[in-house]
Amino acid sequence: FAACRRVCGGVPAQASTGGVALPGRGRRARADPVHTMATLRARRAVMLALLCGSVLGQPAGTKIPPGAKILEDDDGRLYYYDGPMRYYLPEKAKPKKKWTVDDLGKQVPLLESDRSKPDYIPEDPDDPWKPNIFEVNGEMLKLPPVLPSIDFTQNNKLGHSKALAGATEKLQKEIRDQRHWGRLYIEGWPDHIQYFRAEFGTAPPVGTMPFMLADPIDACGDELRNGDEIRERGAVVLAYRGTCTFGTKAKLVKNYTDSGLVIMNNEPGLFHLPGPDASELELFVGLISNSTGHRLMSYVEEAGAGASPMQVNVVPIYCSPKKMKSHLGLDSGCFPATKLEEEHVETKLSDGGDMALTIGGKTEEIGEFLVGGYGTMPAPRAYELVRPTPASGCAVPENAADLAGKVAVVDRGECGFFDKTIVLENSGVAGVVIVNHDDGSLLRPAAPQGEGSEVTAFTISVTKSTGAKLLAAIDAGGATAAFTTTPGKGAGVWQDIASLFDVSKWPKSEVGARTRLDEELAKEGVKGYADRENAVRLAFEMGTDSGSDEL
Repeated sequence: FAACRRVCGGVPAQASTGGVALPGRGRRARADPVHTMATLRARRAVMLALLCGSVLGQPAGTKIPPGAKILEDDDGRLYYYDGPMRYYLPEKAKPKKKWTVDDLGKQVPLLESDRSKPDYIPEDPDDPWKPNIFEVNGEMLKLPPVLPSIDFTQNNKLGHSKALAGATEKLQKEIRDQRHWGRLYIEGWPDHIQYFRAEFGTAPPVGTMPFMLADPIDACGDELRNGDEIRERGAVVLAYRGTCTFGTKAKLVKNYTDSGLVIMNNEPGLFHLPGPDASELELFVGLISNSTGHRLMSYVEEAGAGASPMQVNVVPIYCSPKKMKSHLGLDSGCFPATKLEEEHVETKLSDGGDMALTIGGKTEEIGEFLVGGYGTMPAPRAYELVRPTPASGCAVPENAADLAGKVAVVDRGECGFFDKTIVLENSGVAGVVIVNHDDGSLLRPAAPQGEGSEVTAFTISVTKSTGAKLLAAIDAGGATAAFTTTPGKGAGVWQDIASLFDVSKWPKSEVGARTRLDEELAKEGVKGYADRENAVRLAFEMGTDSGSDEL
């Protein structure tokens, strides 16, 4: 009784339930006697629907939903759909008259199936459940009572510690192995991607791994056509939900890699994927949202065949119940479960890179850029540049017909970063470059909270000097630009530079101010980067002009 509740009670509130109500939903429902066996059977039916979308058998007394159409298959068996679920009516429940609208919604008692049928699975007399039979690719299967491989009720092993910094590597691993959700950190991607870990399988491997789309895209069938490349690279596989069970996908992927499988949902929300047909499989399996999957697919299509795969870190996340500090002393509340992964996320991921112009067959690096916090990232290919009219990008372009598939270069101002992207994406651009109004500190374009999940164009920002080179290339005609994300290059250093535009940061004496300037220009991450050096010098000029009468 309790074991089945653990399996079927772990569906989060946002999961699709195919129209069956789930009283008392939560991470794990307790064995409360007020819940009837009929309710529990309904929970189990929901799990079957989430598993494969095709079910035989209904709890006794279940109502056929209003509007449902009763259908008959080639073998004369009656069935109907409720959401993604197909429900079969037992042979002896078959009415003598045709179903009409007046019959819908009435109680339909479920009688025993015809035991002479070859697909009938005998009922276990010691099992209080009626047989839950489901169909996968024409094969009749029975759901075994399998417990999740993750414990949603695990106690906080850190106890009353004030920080994660003192946790041993062994304790960090134990915490990591039981995290039931986490984030995908893709090199150069605008934001992290939340995943829910499946109820079966293992924790993800540690480290940076290639991230490749399955072929076929649903990871169903006898083989993956790109399996040799997946095996050679040791890639994490990305696949669509649907066609076959989660366990079937995972077992196929396991033939080629130990790195893991990430499934893109085909409807809103996240839940912990059940996999009773793969309960012993040693492979990480996770689910990401359909909106995120749409953005990833847009990027893969933009990059084209033959492009280098994305690079991903699959990072289990620990949320402190008592606002404890992270391994690195941060107060973020939720952070990577291990110190090694937190250091990677905080210091080695990029949200920026370098830009190169090609004119007349000659390529030249012209400056760096920062990727916005929404949409996608530039694909590893050359883009044609275009200047929209108006140049602010805040109104529907007069030359909209010329923008499709190109990168629009616009001026900062008049409207928000996100507004520019939305207006221009509606005109078909692949990306937007926002030129700053000076050579000061660069900012990452941001979207209003809760928005931007459906945007597929990329947005980047550049300094005024770099923007001038882009505009000159557009005027000359025939120029293309390539944007390369660079590990470790991003907004962190630019945030430090931004603080220098506070005039109080500069000493009042000329000697002191110039000494501070030399120190800032010599810092790692500034020295040798033209855009950053120019920004520091501009901050010095502004700070000293207004900060001291002696200069």
